Amino acid sequence: MIPAANEPCIVELGRVDWLAVPLGFLRSTLVVRFLLGLSLLLSAACNSRNPLFDNAAAPTAPTAPPSSGVLFGVSVTPTGVMGGTPVTGIVDLLGPAPTGGLVVSLSSSSAAVTVPATVTVPGGAERATFAVVTRSVGTDTDASISAAASGHTVQTRLGIWSEQPTYLNLWYEPNASSYVIGQRYTPPAQTFSVSCYAGGIRVSVFTGISTTEVTLETPRGTPMRPGTYENARSTSDSGAGPGLSVGGPELNSCANQSGRFVVHDVQYVVGFPGTVHSFIATFERTCSANTRLLRGELRLRDLPSGSFGPGCTQ
Repeated sequence: MIPAANEPCIVELGRVDWLAVPLGFLRSTLVVRFLLGLSLLLSAACNSRNPLFDNAAAPTAPTAPPSSGVLFGVSVTPTGVMGGTPVTGIVDLLGPAPTGGLVVSLSSSSAAVTVPATVTVPGGAERATFAVVTRSVGTDTDASISAAASGHTVQTRLGIWSEQPTYLNLWYEPNASSYVIGQRYTPPAQTFSVSCYAGGIRVSVFTGISTTEVTLETPRGTPMRPGTYENARSTSDSGAGPGLSVGGPELNSCANQSGRFVVHDVQYVVGFPGTVHSFIATFERTCSANTRLLRGELRLRDLPSGSFGPGCTQ
């Protein structure tokens, strides 16, 4: 059976010493399992238009396996950030680096993204990280980062986000041992709905398929004002303290959320339905001590609000 588009594919191989996957197939998720017990996660297209999974001939592999320490891939984590936010770059090898290490050359296609000229994978290691510096941009920018070594070149892309009147950005704290996706929501591509009530604001972002929601609440009886709100907990369990809840289909779900948020600006135009003239906040959320920190930035400008309560007045 041919898998549907965008569905993960499981490909079982016999004894395999190495595998070559053309860059043109890097689009969704392919898991290659070796019967020796080794599992390798690759990115590849998985649909009927891909000759890897239809009746067309599969790409021909080279006649000899590559030597140890061949450059296999480059990635960034998170995959998208606001300009000025640091990013971690990662280079991976197919096998350990030779004695003395492997020097990998790096380059960026955008002036908004700076990478070091080289990064060295230590001898015997299969991975090295490097710092990526980003700068503020006037419009959202998609930068290409290239890595090259021993005649092999690989690329990845990094989204640099600009200041816009309305947006929601979400990303997990960078972690060199995992791949972190940065999410960016802006209208009109996504629909923003805002509700305001006593001491709180709830923002729902509808993508056309799913909804991501952020709720921020001040301590009970306190109007929303600029300031820092520490020790925030899930809005359903916040009690008299500040409340913070973030949920969405691509986020780690948890019942007991905790963290902090900072309100940088808040201006409501009260009426029916009223308007959120300006609201800017940043927040940090975790589910437990064992989960990565989720960071977010919310900016609203001149959006109609569905309801207003006493906490929404100035």
